[in-house]
Amino acid sequence: MVLMLSGASSAYADEVSFPCYHDSDEYDVIVDMLPTFNENTGYTVKLETVAYDAIRDQLENQLETDAAHDVARGTNVGGLNHYYLDLAPYVDGAA
Repeated sequence: MVLMLSGASSAYADEVSFPCYHDSDEYDVIVDMLPTFNENTGYTVKLETVAYDAIRDQLENQLETDAAHDVARGTNVGGLNHYYLDLAPYVDGAA
């Protein structure tokens, strides 16, 4: 599960910080997609490969102190839901 986090803000408006643990094929798919995403969006994703424990043990504390990354791959979907960014203003709901 990839989470877009509302309390986060990158040091540079055109960079997206993304800590991601590597435990499955999902990581490889994300890595393969990044060059296309970077080329087509005007953003540069700064992927940081971290241990799963780093996400599990540190992400909520980082969110509470506004020190979190822009996006994270995690598993505590329900426990962190009050930190999620509401994407409704950025998409066409009718589509």
